[in-house]
Amino acid sequence: SPTPMPTPTPTPSPTPMPTPSPTPAPTPVPKPATVAPTPAQPIASEWKLVMKVGQDSTLGYNSEYWENDALLAESSRAEDVGNAKYAAYLSTPFKTIRVCIGAPDSSCAEHTFERAWSSARALFSAGYVSDEKLDQEGILGAFGVSEGSYDGCMQKSGFNVQCINPSNMARFGFCHRSDCNPQKTSSSIGVGLTGSSTSGGVGAGWTYWFKSPHSATYMPAWVWVQPASIPSPSPSAGWTLIMKTGKGSTLGYNSEYWE
Repeated sequence: SPTPMPTPTPTPSPTPMPTPSPTPAPTPVPKPATVAPTPAQPIASEWKLVMKVGQDSTLGYNSEYWENDALLAESSRAEDVGNAKYAAYLSTPFKTIRVCIGAPDSSCAEHTFERAWSSARALFSAGYVSDEKLDQEGILGAFGVSEGSYDGCMQKSGFNVQCINPSNMARFGFCHRSDCNPQKTSSSIGVGLTGSSTSGGVGAGWTYWFKSPHSATYMPAWVWVQPASIPSPSPSAGWTLIMKTGKGSTLGYNSEYWE
């Protein structure tokens, strides 16, 4: 009989390949936060910063910056201590002015005029502006001067103040006399100062003889104005402008323009 064929050995099934693990998505790198630049103007929207006064004599009473058109460090930030004079000093009309001592928006004293000024430059170029309503207590408080910590009396007050003793002056503040003699002045306190025994003046603070122990004291200050509109003259007011005079001698008595 025929030899039986051998039973074939079954072919083993192929070993399945392992399913690859999914590749994890890369962890996103966080983008750095965008920091907006700190604006130079203004911290409080209703105020315009016109000037900063550093802890030195740069903006003492006799500095030309009070009355001229030149700017000073006009791109400096409001919160930085130092001397600066901004474009707003020349162009912003106002009725209310304030000075803050030590920080841009704290320890402040305000003053409101009965009339509007066309700019801070106009005010500080106008000569002595007497104002008995100037807040003496508020200004002393802003400078950290407590009642009874100084001797004597306050005298003339206002803006562009030239005291009885001509060596004592203040762009914004008071004259002071240690013995209350109305015929004499020994020092000044405020912003834009010059004073007896005080070389070069004081930007903001007080001069040598104001209080014991005697020393000229310099403090950082910020001068702000609150913008206000100046009404245009009414055509029906009954007046016609025929001439303006400048600060020079162009229209002195002998000028041919008069005749």
